[in-house]
Amino acid sequence: MRRYNPKLPTDQLARYLTSVHGQKLRAGDPQVATCTSCHGVHPVRPVADAVSPVFAVNVPRTCARCHADAERMKPYGIPTTQFAQFKESVHGQALLERGNRQAPACNDCHDNHGAVPPGVASVANVCAQCHGATRDLFVRSPHKEAFDVLGQSECTTCHGTHNIAFPTDDMIGDAGPAVCLQCHPPGSPGITTAAAMRTRLERVKAGIAEAQGLLARADRAGMDVTDSNLDLDEARTQLIIARAATHAASLPAVESPTQAGIAAAGRALAVGQGAIAEIAFRRRGLGVALVVIGFVALTLWLKLRELESRH
Repeated sequence: MRRYNPKLPTDQLARYLTSVHGQKLRAGDPQVATCTSCHGVHPVRPVADAVSPVFAVNVPRTCARCHADAERMKPYGIPTTQFAQFKESVHGQALLERGNRQAPACNDCHDNHGAVPPGVASVANVCAQCHGATRDLFVRSPHKEAFDVLGQSECTTCHGTHNIAFPTDDMIGDAGPAVCLQCHPPGSPGITTAAAMRTRLERVKAGIAEAQGLLARADRAGMDVTDSNLDLDEARTQLIIARAATHAASLPAVESPTQAGIAAAGRALAVGQGAIAEIAFRRRGLGVALVVIGFVALTLWLKLRELESRH
């Protein structure tokens, strides 16, 4: 391989033999995927070629050729809904619809040549390759020990696997689709904490919405309120930090960024209120000026009439 590409690894076969595919092939199963199943036979193209079946955005469909085939998967007892779920997930939409190659495909979680499903103990480490900051928060949370004791997968218990949806604030709290209710009964300390965290998130969102609405009114009226956008951006940033901090399952961890977000939204709101007050002041001044001008005009008109009557 040095003659063609010194960077090209030469351990693909060794890794393949450690994979589920390789192990089944060595056991005599001819139905499993081999090199040509993914790379093709004669028109083998480089991985970086956009029409290659192993190009990043093509990988899920390549895997689905086997793993979405119910008849082919039947002997193995493997579900065939993974690709359909992935297409609807936040990862699938980013990769397949928007062409974002930073989004994970099948091989980012399962590996390619050494494909093995990540176990309960390792799946969080797979997620942490991209979501490291969130994983660090979880590791310091009381959930970490509880999940280890119960043998639950850290990330997928709340977020799912192939069908990971875009996270919303509805996942946290004591009602509706809150995932907290999957483990914590209503009225328990865990649910109380979850509800308190949700309340603080809603306060930041309400502050941002109120400030944004007032600033929009001021802007439509011709007032320059662009500097307040910095405070609004800060409030939104703190809201993102607070949402991530919910993984620590600690009210103080959420309290700090939400207070900062409320403060930033409050500053933006104050600018909007000042702008609206300035508009009202200008309108009052314009009204007084119009009255004065009208009075002067009327006085002049009456004076002219008087002068005309004398002649």
